[in-house]
Amino acid sequence: MDRMSITDLQKRQNALLGTEFCLLFIGVPTLCCLRAFHAYPMQMLWSVSGFCLIVLLGDQDFEFSRFWRVPRWKKHVPWAALRFAALASVLTLCSVVFLRISITCSHIQGNSPLGFTLFSYPILSVYPQGIVYRGFLFHRYRNLFPDRRLLILASALVFGYGHVIYAEPATVGLTMVGGLLFAWTYSATGSLIVSWVEHTLYGDFLFVIGLWKYFFHLAG
Repeated sequence: MDRMSITDLQKRQNALLGTEFCLLFIGVPTLCCLRAFHAYPMQMLWSVSGFCLIVLLGDQDFEFSRFWRVPRWKKHVPWAALRFAALASVLTLCSVVFLRISITCSHIQGNSPLGFTLFSYPILSVYPQGIVYRGFLFHRYRNLFPDRRLLILASALVFGYGHVIYAEPATVGLTMVGGLLFAWTYSATGSLIVSWVEHTLYGDFLFVIGLWKYFFHLAG
């Protein structure tokens, strides 16, 4: 096969991958937002993450150790902790000053669904999202975004857009920023576990300070 044929083949493959990327990460959330699917967001997430996992299982090039390994955590954890402390302080201040949210212990203890969410959210939501938006996306579409920074940005943008179903611009914005952090962490460590812990930390924090209401109201 000559060089021109190889180039043409790569272009066709990238075109197919680009179409698949748009359908999966833009088309599916849009259809969910329009209520084209008679399914809850969690059901759609589990379905999509199951599809992604099956695709990865059939890909011999994917390193499944990414699902459980925790490399370079000693180097990453101190920086991640400082970053969380700074961003958590800013989020808390903005929530109190601009959104007039009262952050009290009674708010946390008096909401039994919130207590369940804090424990179920990491397993039922965060890890499947990590499979889809980081494990699958980074591996499957790496040729579409050969620059690591573009891959991180693409992950963050579609992660944010995936939350358009909640009909809140603030939700999309917050998740895009979070998506940048989680995608960068995954890219730097190659570990879904490390990015999962970070995603869980921020997600649970948003629920605790009262921003959970922005993640439960569906569009339509």
